[in-house]
Amino acid sequence: MKVKINSHARLLTLGTFLMVLPFLFNTALAESDKSFYITPAYSALKENNNFVETYLTTNVTLTSSEVASGEVSFSGIKIPAIPAELDYEDFDGGAIVFGWYFAGHFSLEMHLGQPRTLGATFDIPAQTANLANFIDPATLDAINNPNPGNVDYAGVIGHVADVELLEIAIGSNYTFSLHEDYNLYMGVGIIQYLEISNDIFPIAGINPDTAELDFDSEAEFYFQAGFIYHVSDSLDLSFDIKQISAETTLTITNIAVTTDGISGTTADSGDLVTEFDISGIIYHLGLRYTF
Repeated sequence: MKVKINSHARLLTLGTFLMVLPFLFNTALAESDKSFYITPAYSALKENNNFVETYLTTNVTLTSSEVASGEVSFSGIKIPAIPAELDYEDFDGGAIVFGWYFAGHFSLEMHLGQPRTLGATFDIPAQTANLANFIDPATLDAINNPNPGNVDYAGVIGHVADVELLEIAIGSNYTFSLHEDYNLYMGVGIIQYLEISNDIFPIAGINPDTAELDFDSEAEFYFQAGFIYHVSDSLDLSFDIKQISAETTLTITNIAVTTDGISGTTADSGDLVTEFDISGIIYHLGLRYTF
């Protein structure tokens, strides 16, 4: 079972910590100059898709002689499907980092990545699902409808959608002074992918005029380690890696769903849901200017 922590709680916790952190070192601040840096860079994600789950959800209404209205509705019937294939080929590009050495070896920084494109491809054949396999048998007996029939949905095969994302990270580092020419640093922070735009393509099973795409990615902690080589007094070559894993959901709505009409069963249009982690290592190579 995956345990989720509210995304806003992560942001609030780390945001509060980062705001308080400089004041914890006010003595060091008084004894040292404030130092800022900006790092234009190239970054890329080496992904590790270790969790991908795709399913169709729909709402169904069954007839029942046990209730006054004669109908009982069930929401969120979940029908498993073949997992989507996620494309990270365009998940690299330029990035920029803004940082502040607020107390000696400690720094705060913000990382902004050039918009990345995540592609979603499905290979789901047309399917028929017996509702009796997805509703508790005791519930069917209680409403006196032991045979609710089937739901059918068209296959979804092909490259369905592209989502353009903004990569943003905020964190804090500690730099280890190893040599006059180079240093190492380690840090922790929060990273999140924010949707900028999306495209849905007209393939079998998807009508782009009615289908909509919803993207939701949790803000997650990252861990970072890096290396700095001093080129001059104000110019450094930097390389670092971030270990990330961001719980994400991509939903395509208004998938056509039909029933066989047994016992008066009806179904709403469905949602094709893919739950996955944007996970792996972000490699980051840049030229840092300190001022």
